[in-house]
Amino acid sequence: MCGIAGIIDFNNKTIAESSLKRMIGLMNHRGPDDSGFYIGESAGLGQCRLSIIDLSSAGHQPMPDRSKTRWIVFNGEIYNFIELRDELMKLGHEFLSKNRYGGDPASLRRMGGRLRQKIQRHVGFCHLGRKEERTILFPGPFWHQALLLLSR
Repeated sequence: MCGIAGIIDFNNKTIAESSLKRMIGLMNHRGPDDSGFYIGESAGLGQCRLSIIDLSSAGHQPMPDRSKTRWIVFNGEIYNFIELRDELMKLGHEFLSKNRYGGDPASLRRMGGRLRQKIQRHVGFCHLGRKEERTILFPGPFWHQALLLLSR
Protein backbone atom coordinates (compact mmCIF):
# COMPACT_ATOMS: atom_id res chain seq x y z
CA MET A 1 0.00 0.00 0.00
CA CYS A 2 2.21 2.91 1.20
CA GLY A 3 1.43 6.58 0.68
CA ILE A 4 3.33 9.48 -0.85
CA ALA A 5 3.00 13.23 -0.45
CA GLY A 6 4.65 16.31 -1.87
CA ILE A 7 4.58 20.07 -1.61
CA ILE A 8 5.86 22.38 -4.32
CA ASP A 9 5.96 26.12 -3.67
CA PHE A 10 6.22 28.03 -6.95
CA ASN A 11 7.03 31.20 -5.01
CA ASN A 12 10.27 29.60 -3.76
CA LYS A 13 9.24 29.65 -0.11
CA THR A 14 10.65 27.14 2.34
CA ILE A 15 8.51 24.06 2.93
CA ALA A 16 7.48 23.32 6.51
CA GLU A 17 8.29 19.73 7.45
CA SER A 18 5.28 19.81 9.77
CA SER A 19 2.99 20.18 6.71
CA LEU A 20 4.44 17.07 5.09
CA LYS A 21 4.22 15.18 8.38
CA ARG A 22 0.52 16.04 8.64
CA MET A 23 -0.07 14.83 5.07
CA ILE A 24 1.74 11.54 5.71
CA GLY A 25 -0.06 11.21 9.05
CA LEU A 26 -3.35 11.06 7.13
CA MET A 27 -2.05 7.97 5.31
CA ASN A 28 -0.06 6.28 8.08
CA HIS A 29 -2.47 3.34 8.14
CA ARG A 30 -1.30 2.59 4.55
CA GLY A 31 2.37 2.35 5.55
CA PRO A 32 3.00 1.85 9.26
CA ASP A 33 6.48 0.28 8.89
CA ASP A 34 8.52 3.39 8.02
CA SER A 35 8.22 7.02 7.01
CA GLY A 36 10.63 9.58 5.67
CA PHE A 37 10.86 13.15 4.45
CA TYR A 38 12.97 15.30 2.16
CA ILE A 39 12.78 19.09 2.40
CA GLY A 40 14.41 21.07 -0.41
CA GLU A 41 14.51 24.79 -1.10
CA SER A 42 10.94 25.08 -2.39
CA ALA A 43 9.75 21.47 -2.53
CA GLY A 44 9.35 18.57 -0.17
CA LEU A 45 8.49 14.89 -0.39
CA GLY A 46 7.21 12.42 2.17
CA GLN A 47 6.40 8.73 2.22
CA CYS A 48 4.93 6.16 4.58
CA ARG A 49 5.94 2.59 3.80
CA LEU A 50 4.47 -0.85 4.10
CA SER A 51 7.50 -3.16 3.79
CA ILE A 52 6.77 -6.30 1.79
CA ILE A 53 9.67 -7.46 -0.44
CA ASP A 54 12.63 -5.67 1.18
CA LEU A 55 12.16 -5.38 4.92
CA SER A 56 15.51 -3.63 5.41
CA SER A 57 16.13 0.08 5.79
CA ALA A 58 17.59 0.10 2.23
CA GLY A 59 14.05 0.73 0.99
CA HIS A 60 13.68 3.91 3.06
CA GLN A 61 12.20 6.82 1.11
CA PRO A 62 12.42 9.50 -0.13
CA MET A 63 15.36 7.95 -1.95
CA PRO A 64 18.17 10.19 -3.30
CA ASP A 65 20.59 9.69 -6.15
CA ARG A 66 24.29 9.65 -5.30
CA SER A 67 24.65 13.42 -5.75
CA LYS A 68 21.54 14.08 -3.63
CA THR A 69 20.13 16.32 -6.36
CA ARG A 70 17.30 13.98 -7.40
CA TRP A 71 14.80 12.38 -5.06
CA ILE A 72 11.96 9.91 -5.52
CA VAL A 73 9.00 8.66 -3.52
CA PHE A 74 7.32 5.53 -4.78
CA ASN A 75 4.10 3.68 -4.06
CA GLY A 76 2.79 0.52 -5.63
CA GLU A 77 3.74 -2.46 -7.70
CA ILE A 78 5.89 -2.72 -10.83
CA TYR A 79 5.05 -6.15 -12.22
CA ASN A 80 8.05 -6.28 -14.58
CA PHE A 81 10.57 -4.73 -12.18
CA ILE A 82 13.04 -7.61 -12.59
CA GLU A 83 13.22 -7.08 -16.37
CA LEU A 84 13.50 -3.30 -15.97
CA ARG A 85 16.18 -3.75 -13.31
CA ASP A 86 18.17 -6.01 -15.65
CA GLU A 87 17.89 -3.47 -18.48
CA LEU A 88 19.00 -0.61 -16.24
CA MET A 89 21.89 -2.61 -14.77
CA LYS A 90 23.16 -3.22 -18.32
CA LEU A 91 23.14 0.59 -18.72
CA GLY A 92 25.32 0.91 -15.59
CA HIS A 93 22.76 1.74 -12.90
CA GLU A 94 23.27 0.44 -9.38
CA PHE A 95 20.45 -0.70 -7.16
CA LEU A 96 20.51 0.07 -3.46
CA SER A 97 17.91 -2.46 -2.33
CA LYS A 98 15.83 -5.40 -3.48
CA ASN A 99 12.54 -3.56 -3.25
CA ARG A 100 10.43 -2.76 -6.30
CA TYR A 101 12.20 0.49 -6.91
CA GLY A 102 15.56 0.50 -5.14
CA GLY A 103 17.34 2.29 -7.95
CA ASP A 104 19.03 5.57 -8.55
CA PRO A 105 16.41 8.22 -9.42
CA ALA A 106 18.58 9.08 -12.43
CA SER A 107 17.46 5.78 -13.97
CA LEU A 108 14.07 7.36 -14.61
CA ARG A 109 15.76 10.10 -16.59
CA ARG A 110 17.73 7.53 -18.60
CA MET A 111 14.54 5.70 -19.60
CA GLY A 112 12.85 9.00 -20.42
CA GLY A 113 9.62 8.81 -22.41
CA ARG A 114 10.00 5.06 -22.88
CA LEU A 115 9.18 4.52 -19.21
CA ARG A 116 5.45 4.99 -19.69
CA GLN A 117 5.41 2.34 -22.45
CA LYS A 118 7.79 -0.12 -20.75
CA ILE A 119 6.53 -0.17 -17.19
CA GLN A 120 3.82 -2.68 -16.33
CA ARG A 121 2.49 -1.16 -13.21
CA HIS A 122 0.00 -0.40 -10.60
CA VAL A 123 2.22 2.33 -9.24
CA GLY A 124 2.55 6.02 -8.58
CA PHE A 125 5.68 8.02 -7.93
CA CYS A 126 7.04 11.53 -7.75
CA HIS A 127 10.55 12.33 -8.96
CA LEU A 128 12.00 15.66 -7.88
CA GLY A 129 15.09 16.94 -9.71
CA ARG A 130 16.67 19.97 -8.04
CA LYS A 131 19.31 20.35 -10.74
CA GLU A 132 16.78 20.47 -13.58
CA GLU A 133 14.15 22.21 -11.43
CA ARG A 134 11.73 19.60 -12.71
CA THR A 135 9.20 17.36 -11.03
CA ILE A 136 7.73 14.26 -12.62
CA LEU A 137 4.46 13.06 -11.15
CA PHE A 138 3.50 9.60 -12.35
CA PRO A 139 0.10 8.69 -10.88
CA GLY A 140 -1.07 5.13 -10.72
CA PRO A 141 -3.92 3.94 -12.91
CA PHE A 142 -7.21 5.43 -11.76
CA TRP A 143 -5.34 7.12 -8.89
CA HIS A 144 -5.56 3.99 -6.72
CA GLN A 145 -2.30 4.83 -4.94
CA ALA A 146 -2.60 7.31 -2.12
CA LEU A 147 -0.90 10.47 -3.33
CA LEU A 148 -1.24 13.92 -1.82
CA LEU A 149 0.26 16.89 -3.65
CA LEU A 150 0.00 20.51 -2.63
CA SER A 151 1.21 23.26 -4.92
CA ARG A 152 1.13 26.92 -4.01
